[in-house]
Amino acid sequence: MRTGTKRSTKGESTTDPGVTLVEVIVSIALTGGVVLAILGALFTVVRSSSQNANATDLQAVVGGAADQLAGVEWEPCPDGSPSYLGAARSAAGRVGWDAAAVSIVDVDYWSAGAGGWVEDCSGAASLGTVETLQRITLRVTSPDGISTKSFDVVKSSTTPFAAGVT
Repeated sequence: MRTGTKRSTKGESTTDPGVTLVEVIVSIALTGGVVLAILGALFTVVRSSSQNANATDLQAVVGGAADQLAGVEWEPCPDGSPSYLGAARSAAGRVGWDAAAVSIVDVDYWSAGAGGWVEDCSGAASLGTVETLQRITLRVTSPDGISTKSFDVVKSSTTPFAAGVT
């Protein structure tokens, strides 16, 4: 049952003005522009997040490789040493990277006679404590190949001690 008053349609226009084709095209273009801007911003956020995670993993591998290498027993002439390389590469597995992401680029030896670092290790172990220093240059490369970090670890055959500790 209906209650209320009846509306009369007399005097009202029966044509609906609707929307024009131009208005439809403009609204579609504006909507498309907004969607593209949102998608662009979303893509930037995802890419930035991925790069940030990659950089964080790279730093973790760098720190882990340095720590692992520092903990390996000192070798007199470690060129091509599997223990040095194996220790450094073990850090890559901690973040799920291939061990080949870590490589030993160079090993130099301190020579007081030469006044600096030299590539020849002849006699390094038999000379004084100063000449048993080794500078191992490591390189870590991210799996995507975009980020690379090289750094040095200096090892010595001497064990540091704290004065006054008994």
